[in-house]
Amino acid sequence: MIKKIIFLSFIIILQLFAQPHNFRREGEKNAKETSFYFSEVHSIPGDSSNHIYFVYKISYPSLVFVKSSGKYSASFSLSIEVFDSALKHVVRQIQNKTISVDTFDQTLDHNYYVQGFVNFHLKNGIYNILPFLTDFNINNEIKLAPIRIDVPSSNQSTIISPLIVKSDLIECQNKKYFELANYDDSFPFSEDNFSLVLPCLDTTRESIFVTIKNGSDTVFNSEVSNYFKSKIVLRECKDNILLGNGLTPEATNNFVIPDINRKLLEGNAEIIVSRNKNSIPLKSYNKKII
Repeated sequence: MIKKIIFLSFIIILQLFAQPHNFRREGEKNAKETSFYFSEVHSIPGDSSNHIYFVYKISYPSLVFVKSSGKYSASFSLSIEVFDSALKHVVRQIQNKTISVDTFDQTLDHNYYVQGFVNFHLKNGIYNILPFLTDFNINNEIKLAPIRIDVPSSNQSTIISPLIVKSDLIECQNKKYFELANYDDSFPFSEDNFSLVLPCLDTTRESIFVTIKNGSDTVFNSEVSNYFKSKIVLRECKDNILLGNGLTPEATNNFVIPDINRKLLEGNAEIIVSRNKNSIPLKSYNKKII
């Protein structure tokens, strides 16, 4: 009996020390392999308001698992509070999740993550999102890094913020979809292939011109005519976040640059989007390679 108590105490101590402080170890070079938590926000224009997705990814070692009936289970909630530029509270959303695994080793493996998203609607404007993570097994609430977003008004020349996706399509209910990479809206420095999806609200446009700079190097400078048309929504399937096709968002032509991470080195990438090679840029975006 005493041995069992000591062993249980040892497991609890291991799990408690696995709890994140800043959700990232200091001094580590590869954030993809060491971060406990990732999040990103995507805004998709709708008929009267914008569909906002707060997407998160939490590693198993950052949660406390309790053994019951031969399995290890963790339960948590991800809540967000949204304030406008006048500090008025406009949205509160909560998502509860429970996950179960078969072995104790899985609970300590940084390669295992639980993913999800919170969906809500916002009008145009500037907002601050305050996320909180509550681990129900130890009743511990962690205040996560706030995110400031600018929800723009839509027009026919607008390019929506690019989406970083895995190049290999995921099958769900007999259809294939792109899977959101979900690494802080950054390119993971990885052996896997990742592509860039650039949604364009002008559905008459059949090509765009894209320049990508990585540090002092121009790694991509070409017309992009490979696209698919859809009304982008995010959906969960088998613990993956997929780019689905919905009913209410505005339709977009979604231009795809495949396997672009193969050209990128760690650091920063600037993505410049134009109508054509000789026109002024429509938009520019900065992404990290982590």
